[in-house]
Amino acid sequence: MILLLAFFLILVYWPHPLLEPDIIPSTISQEEAFFEQIIANQNLDRPFPPIKTRSDNPLTKGKVELGRLLYFDPILSGENDTSCAHCHHPDLGFSDNRALSMGIDGLGVGQERKNGRILTRSSPTIWNTAYNHLQY
Repeated sequence: MILLLAFFLILVYWPHPLLEPDIIPSTISQEEAFFEQIIANQNLDRPFPPIKTRSDNPLTKGKVELGRLLYFDPILSGENDTSCAHCHHPDLGFSDNRALSMGIDGLGVGQERKNGRILTRSSPTIWNTAYNHLQY
């Protein structure tokens, strides 16, 4: 009985070349292969879809330039000292890169912003908001 049990255990636990998984030597990691596949499929190289506009209010180059000017101009704030870009900075992913945003009286942008009132929320990114036709 003991010999039968020992024989069974040997069969179960003894390594056998036919039972080993096929191991193919690879020169690149799985992560590299994943990103190479993305690049090969050009998933990151495609145009943005067109923005929905109203026929009675078409998008023009002048409107785009005015929007850019106003976005970086603090004149729209209550005290004329804070632009949209203070909390939604293009270099920070159109956010402020802070866990809690710093509003009124803050100086600087991002993590270096100081002396302002800490808000109870973060500044969400506004990336792709041109496609959010239901906001406001």
